[in-house]
Formats: sequence, structure tokens, C-alpha cells
Amino acid sequence: MKAHDYSDLLRIHRDYIAEIVNIKINRAGGFSKAKRIRDFCLQTGLAMLVMETGGTVLADTAAVHLAQSIPAERMLGTWLCHELLRHDMVRGAGACNHQGHTAAPEVPGISVSPDYVSQGDSVAVYE
Repeated sequence: MKAHDYSDLLRIHRDYIAEIVNIKINRAGGFSKAKRIRDFCLQTGLAMLVMETGGTVLADTAAVHLAQSIPAERMLGTWLCHELLRHDMVRGAGACNHQGHTAAPEVPGISVSPDYVSQGDSVAVYE
């Protein structure tokens, strides 16, 4: 069953539909809503996976930050999809896989920024 909103998550728990929840930050509606799902899972005993869907290193790094806030016994894994991109339009040392493990950068914040040069000229500018 896919959990499209918080009521679906409540039903999953109430009806014992699943023991694992895959939190996809953008599909959850952003980082704040994903944290709310994480908190619910921690309170109810559900294990978790955390990832983004087709994102850049920026999105994957945010997912890894969320994943690292989950106790190891409840965190089943994460997946970095930015490594499959031919060209990631972000600069910096974000999350990356190293010998089967993933970790967020040890500096404050996300540690990546858009690579405006590689993106070319703006189609429009809004001020």
C-alpha cells in the first residue's frame, strides 16, 4: 500500500498492513512532512527506508541527513540515486556511497550548491 497522506500512514499502523515504511521526502510533501512520518514511525515501531526519487546530490544529501536521525535498529537503508545521473547540476561534496555505507557531510548544512554555469543561460528571471 502506498501512503499518500498522513491518514494512510495511520491506517497502515491501525490495520497492521506493513512493518516497514519507505519515506520519499518529495513524495511526502517535503522535509517537514517527512520528519513527521519519521516521528510517527519511531513512536509506533515501524522500521524505515529513506530516499529521494530521481534527485540530485542536493536531494540525496537531505535524505541522508534525515536517515541519520533514525536509530540504527529502525533504519533499514537509504539509496542515492544521484550517482546514476550523467550530469548532476550541483557542486560540492554531498552524500556519497563509500564501501557500501552512506553518510552526510560533516560540515554544517547540506554542503552543496547549484552549479549555475553548467545550467546555461536563464530562460527567465523573476525578482
